[in-house]
Amino acid sequence: MTFRELVTSVLLAVDRDAPECGRQAAAALGERLAMLRVGDEAITLAARGERVVVREAPADSAEIELRASARAVVDLVDGRVELLQAIEDARLHVAGTPDDLIAMEAAVRWFIGGAVRSRGPAQAWRRHREAVTRRHAGSRYRGDCA
Repeated sequence: MTFRELVTSVLLAVDRDAPECGRQAAAALGERLAMLRVGDEAITLAARGERVVVREAPADSAEIELRASARAVVDLVDGRVELLQAIEDARLHVAGTPDDLIAMEAAVRWFIGGAVRSRGPAQAWRRHREAVTRRHAGSRYRGDCA
């Protein structure tokens, strides 16, 4: 499962099972575009009405940019590394104005809140984690964002 497929499936689950969380995430993101570069994938998140969606084509520029390896994302979500430590260790790169980053943090908080209330995201996450682990099995891969 690709990162795009994971995010898309979780967004759909949140819209279906926890729509208020989806609405709050969209409101927090507002008019901003968020570019997420994970491994060799790039996706752009945008609010469309009361939903957060993955845009069909990545944006040329976005107010918010997050860049990490797929392994670093797995380590963050699984709790093997803290967010601040990942940034300090250059495993996660975050760019944006303070206001934009605060808005993104609020959107992510609502997104996660909706995901834990929804059917399907845990299973999708396991499939994504397994795919990432298979790709990096036996390597000395450290997971830097660069």
